Amino acid sequence: PDISYRERGRGQALIFVHGTAAAARRWEPVSTQFTQGKRIVEYDRRGRGQSGDNKAYDLAAEVGDLVDLIRQIGEPADVVAHSHGALITLNALCQHPAVFRRAVLFEAPLAFTGECNFIDPDEVTRLEQVRQTQGNAAATEFFLREFPRASEQDIAALKALESWPERCAAAPTLARELSAAHNFRAD
Repeated sequence: PDISYRERGRGQALIFVHGTAAAARRWEPVSTQFTQGKRIVEYDRRGRGQSGDNKAYDLAAEVGDLVDLIRQIGEPADVVAHSHGALITLNALCQHPAVFRRAVLFEAPLAFTGECNFIDPDEVTRLEQVRQTQGNAAATEFFLREFPRASEQDIAALKALESWPERCAAAPTLARELSAAHNFRAD
Protein backbone atom coordinates (compact mmCIF):
# COMPACT_ATOMS: atom_id res chain seq x y z
CA PRO A 1 0.00 0.00 0.00
CA ASP A 2 0.97 3.64 -0.37
CA ILE A 3 2.49 5.07 2.80
CA SER A 4 1.77 8.75 3.36
CA TYR A 5 4.31 11.00 5.01
CA ARG A 6 5.04 14.65 5.57
CA GLU A 7 8.44 16.34 5.61
CA ARG A 8 9.44 19.75 6.85
CA GLY A 9 12.66 21.49 7.65
CA ARG A 10 16.21 20.85 6.49
CA GLY A 11 19.10 18.95 7.95
CA GLN A 12 19.63 15.51 9.49
CA ALA A 13 16.52 13.31 9.08
CA LEU A 14 14.44 12.75 12.21
CA ILE A 15 11.55 10.32 11.74
CA PHE A 16 8.65 9.99 14.17
CA VAL A 17 6.83 6.64 14.32
CA HIS A 18 3.46 6.63 16.09
CA GLY A 19 1.90 3.82 18.07
CA THR A 20 -1.42 2.03 18.04
CA ALA A 21 -4.60 4.14 17.84
CA ALA A 22 -2.70 7.14 16.50
CA ALA A 23 -1.48 8.71 13.28
CA ALA A 24 1.40 10.94 12.21
CA ARG A 25 -0.10 14.16 13.44
CA ARG A 26 -0.02 12.85 16.99
CA TRP A 27 3.63 13.90 16.94
CA GLU A 28 3.05 17.57 15.99
CA PRO A 29 3.34 18.98 19.53
CA VAL A 30 6.70 17.21 19.89
CA SER A 31 8.12 17.37 16.38
CA THR A 32 7.71 21.14 16.11
CA GLN A 33 10.32 21.43 18.87
CA PHE A 34 12.91 19.83 16.56
CA THR A 35 12.47 21.74 13.30
CA GLN A 36 15.61 23.84 13.80
CA GLY A 37 18.37 22.10 11.86
CA LYS A 38 16.39 18.87 11.33
CA ARG A 39 14.48 17.33 8.48
CA ILE A 40 11.31 16.16 10.27
CA VAL A 41 9.46 13.20 8.77
CA GLU A 42 6.15 11.98 10.18
CA TYR A 43 4.32 9.15 8.48
CA ASP A 44 0.98 7.46 8.80
CA ARG A 45 1.54 3.77 9.41
CA ARG A 46 -0.59 1.24 7.49
CA GLY A 47 -4.32 1.70 7.92
CA ARG A 48 -4.13 5.21 9.37
CA GLY A 49 -4.48 8.73 8.10
CA GLN A 50 -3.69 8.87 4.40
CA SER A 51 -1.79 5.55 4.20
CA GLY A 52 -3.20 2.48 2.54
CA ASP A 53 -3.63 -0.91 4.17
CA ASN A 54 -3.64 -4.64 3.47
CA LYS A 55 -6.29 -7.07 4.65
CA ALA A 56 -3.77 -9.37 6.29
CA TYR A 57 -1.51 -7.73 8.88
CA ASP A 58 2.19 -8.51 8.94
CA LEU A 59 4.66 -6.88 11.33
CA ALA A 60 7.42 -7.53 8.79
CA ALA A 61 5.57 -5.39 6.24
CA GLU A 62 5.50 -2.48 8.70
CA VAL A 63 9.22 -2.96 9.30
CA GLY A 64 9.68 -2.82 5.52
CA ASP A 65 7.65 0.39 5.31
CA LEU A 66 9.94 2.13 7.80
CA VAL A 67 13.14 0.84 6.20
CA ASP A 68 11.89 1.84 2.73
CA LEU A 69 11.05 5.33 4.00
CA ILE A 70 14.54 5.77 5.47
CA ARG A 71 16.14 4.52 2.28
CA GLN A 72 14.00 6.94 0.27
CA ILE A 73 15.33 9.77 2.45
CA GLY A 74 18.79 8.71 1.36
CA GLU A 75 20.76 8.84 4.60
CA PRO A 76 20.80 7.10 7.98
CA ALA A 77 18.07 8.60 10.13
CA ASP A 78 17.35 9.34 13.74
CA VAL A 79 14.05 7.77 14.77
CA VAL A 80 11.74 8.46 17.71
CA ALA A 81 9.06 5.81 18.16
CA HIS A 82 6.26 5.07 20.60
CA SER A 83 4.39 1.90 21.57
CA HIS A 84 3.73 -0.36 18.57
CA GLY A 85 5.84 2.04 16.51
CA ALA A 86 8.71 1.27 18.91
CA LEU A 87 8.20 -2.47 18.33
CA ILE A 88 8.36 -1.88 14.56
CA THR A 89 11.45 0.32 14.92
CA LEU A 90 13.24 -2.18 17.16
CA ASN A 91 12.67 -4.91 14.58
CA ALA A 92 13.87 -2.64 11.78
CA LEU A 93 16.92 -1.62 13.81
CA CYS A 94 17.87 -5.26 14.45
CA GLN A 95 17.39 -6.28 10.81
CA HIS A 96 18.74 -3.16 9.05
CA PRO A 97 21.05 -1.30 11.46
CA ALA A 98 22.85 0.59 8.69
CA VAL A 99 19.80 2.73 7.88
CA PHE A 100 19.68 4.11 11.43
CA ARG A 101 21.84 6.76 13.03
CA ARG A 102 20.10 6.68 16.41
CA ALA A 103 16.78 5.52 17.82
CA VAL A 104 14.72 6.48 20.85
CA LEU A 105 12.04 3.93 21.70
CA PHE A 106 9.51 4.31 24.48
CA GLU A 107 6.68 2.20 25.80
CA ALA A 108 7.44 -0.67 23.43
CA PRO A 109 5.09 -3.61 24.14
CA LEU A 110 7.85 -6.13 24.75
CA ALA A 111 8.25 -9.22 26.88
CA PHE A 112 11.77 -10.58 26.74
CA THR A 113 11.11 -13.94 28.31
CA GLY A 114 8.20 -16.20 27.46
CA GLU A 115 4.72 -14.98 26.70
CA CYS A 116 3.71 -11.34 26.63
CA ASN A 117 1.43 -11.49 29.68
CA PHE A 118 0.32 -7.87 29.73
CA ILE A 119 -1.84 -8.29 26.61
CA ASP A 120 -4.74 -10.66 27.26
CA PRO A 121 -5.81 -12.41 24.02
CA ASP A 122 -9.38 -12.71 25.35
CA GLU A 123 -9.52 -8.93 25.78
CA VAL A 124 -8.20 -8.51 22.22
CA THR A 125 -11.06 -10.74 21.02
CA ARG A 126 -13.56 -8.68 23.04
CA LEU A 127 -12.11 -5.49 21.52
CA GLU A 128 -12.76 -6.76 18.02
CA GLN A 129 -16.27 -7.90 19.00
CA VAL A 130 -17.02 -4.42 20.35
CA ARG A 131 -15.76 -2.89 17.10
CA GLN A 132 -17.91 -5.18 14.97
CA THR A 133 -21.08 -4.80 17.04
CA GLN A 134 -20.83 -1.24 18.41
CA GLY A 135 -18.53 0.52 15.97
CA ASN A 136 -15.15 2.19 15.85
CA ALA A 137 -15.75 4.81 18.55
CA ALA A 138 -16.87 2.22 21.10
CA ALA A 139 -13.88 0.02 20.22
CA THR A 140 -11.50 2.95 20.62
CA GLU A 141 -12.93 3.72 24.06
CA PHE A 142 -12.72 0.02 25.01
CA PHE A 143 -9.09 -0.06 23.87
CA LEU A 144 -8.20 3.01 25.92
CA ARG A 145 -9.88 1.60 29.05
CA GLU A 146 -8.54 -1.93 28.83
CA PHE A 147 -5.03 -1.66 27.41
CA PRO A 148 -3.32 1.57 28.46
CA ARG A 149 -5.88 1.77 31.31
CA ALA A 150 -6.78 5.39 30.57
CA SER A 151 -9.05 7.10 33.07
CA GLU A 152 -12.53 8.26 32.10
CA GLN A 153 -11.26 11.83 32.44
CA ASP A 154 -8.41 11.13 30.00
CA ILE A 155 -10.78 9.42 27.55
CA ALA A 156 -13.14 12.41 27.70
CA ALA A 157 -10.19 14.73 26.99
CA LEU A 158 -9.15 12.61 24.00
CA LYS A 159 -12.72 12.61 22.67
CA ALA A 160 -12.69 16.42 22.76
CA LEU A 161 -9.63 16.63 20.52
CA GLU A 162 -9.83 17.37 16.81
CA SER A 163 -7.97 14.09 16.20
CA TRP A 164 -10.66 11.87 17.81
CA PRO A 165 -12.35 10.92 14.51
CA GLU A 166 -8.96 9.96 13.05
CA ARG A 167 -8.22 7.86 16.14
CA CYS A 168 -11.60 6.10 15.74
CA ALA A 169 -10.98 5.52 12.02
CA ALA A 170 -7.89 3.48 13.01
CA ALA A 171 -9.98 1.13 15.20
CA PRO A 172 -9.81 -1.73 12.66
CA THR A 173 -6.03 -1.86 13.28
CA LEU A 174 -6.19 -2.15 17.07
CA ALA A 175 -6.76 -5.89 17.56
CA ARG A 176 -4.22 -6.90 14.94
CA GLU A 177 -1.47 -4.81 16.51
CA LEU A 178 -2.23 -6.04 20.01
CA SER A 179 -2.13 -9.61 18.71
CA ALA A 180 1.18 -8.95 16.93
CA ALA A 181 2.67 -7.54 20.14
CA HIS A 182 1.31 -10.44 22.19
CA ASN A 183 2.80 -12.99 19.80
CA PHE A 184 6.14 -11.21 19.32
CA ARG A 185 9.16 -13.02 20.68
CA ALA A 186 12.40 -11.11 21.11
CA ASP A 187 15.32 -12.78 19.35
